[in-house]
Amino acid sequence: ITGLFADWDGLVDYSGYVSFANAVGNVTVQWTGGELLPTGATLTVDNDLKRIVLTIPITSVGEIIGDSYDFSFLITDALDRTAAATRSVDVDLPALTLTGALPDWTISSPYSQSLSVNNSIGDFTVLSVTGAALPSGWAFTADNVNNQVDVGGPADPSYPTGSACWTVTVRDSAGRTAAWSGCVSVSASKTVLAIGYVG
Repeated sequence: ITGLFADWDGLVDYSGYVSFANAVGNVTVQWTGGELLPTGATLTVDNDLKRIVLTIPITSVGEIIGDSYDFSFLITDALDRTAAATRSVDVDLPALTLTGALPDWTISSPYSQSLSVNNSIGDFTVLSVTGAALPSGWAFTADNVNNQVDVGGPADPSYPTGSACWTVTVRDSAGRTAAWSGCVSVSASKTVLAIGYVG
């Protein structure tokens, strides 16, 4: 058995292989030790290309412990000759991040903005929002369709002006978290004076 399984970025389904040689007839493979196969993963043989193929669905990346998936397997050919190997798949996950800046808000107007969620494994949730009290009717809401946290709500003329600061934490399906901290400058509505004359 030769070669190493390719690394995995954890953002798409994984498929990698190692090669075997000098087998007589078709080969079979069985997992023999190490970390259990993640849910939905398969370890199969491509006898035409003489490869042992490992596939792992992206939905199972959270089951991998640490930065690699380590396991052992055994192949057997038609003459019952065997070969054993231990291999690893290095998992190099890009960090989960929550980024962006929230523009100013005038309390007499509704507010609708968003923060970007990057590299989430599966769906993410808003885990917590700490800091200033939220204006009435406001929320930080997970939007998994657009990979963002929607921020805002209706006008709240009673909200104090100045600066409102929050720390928002999101968590993806692999249990990873990311936090964003920032402030919104809050101002009162502008008064527009109309000056006329009587002619």
